[in-house]
Amino acid sequence: MELKVVCQCGQKIKFDVEPVGGRMPFTLICPVCNADGTATANALLAQSAPPPVAPAFAPPPPPPAPPVAAGLKLNRTAEGAPELISPLAPSALAIAPPPIGAGRPAPAGGFNLGLGILGAFLGAAAGAGLLLAFNAFAGFRFPLTGIIVGLLSGWLARLLGKGGDSKLGFIAGAFAALGTTATLYGIYGEIPPITIISIIISISSGYRIAAR
Repeated sequence: MELKVVCQCGQKIKFDVEPVGGRMPFTLICPVCNADGTATANALLAQSAPPPVAPAFAPPPPPPAPPVAAGLKLNRTAEGAPELISPLAPSALAIAPPPIGAGRPAPAGGFNLGLGILGAFLGAAAGAGLLLAFNAFAGFRFPLTGIIVGLLSGWLARLLGKGGDSKLGFIAGAFAALGTTATLYGIYGEIPPITIISIIISISSGYRIAAR
């Protein structure tokens, strides 16, 4: 920077200087009267020094987080917002009902409802065919019509389906009822009221075996 100093003798001294710590880096001597003008130069440097820069305003620290109620835990979500989680709240897994058939172990070969239905149909048809053939060739009305048709329908349904459930049990019972009804009609030419018991027994037998 350029500095101009006027000595006591009236001599004007003009020179370039780089202050060190805001002061003269060397002693200034008047070339006329040999007076020391360093103090005067330091005073001029102090007057020409730029004003101190005020420190940048620092924002106040964020307020402390509010206390969390007992029994609750803070969890940070993906957006950064706190989420309250209660350890006492039941989870969806705890209150969800178990699926149907969850308590029953799956058969080793894999349960197949379609093959079970086919087995129920074949069993009922086989039972009805055997009883009709027995009546046609032996001329004897077998007394356990409903039991035989129901047992064969439920057993083949469970065998081909590699297991059983309640749905297969209802289907086996329905096929057993149809097979028993067809057998009784083929034997008597009608459905006598007393034979309703045989139809009910066939439904019960088919359902119990196929639903186990």
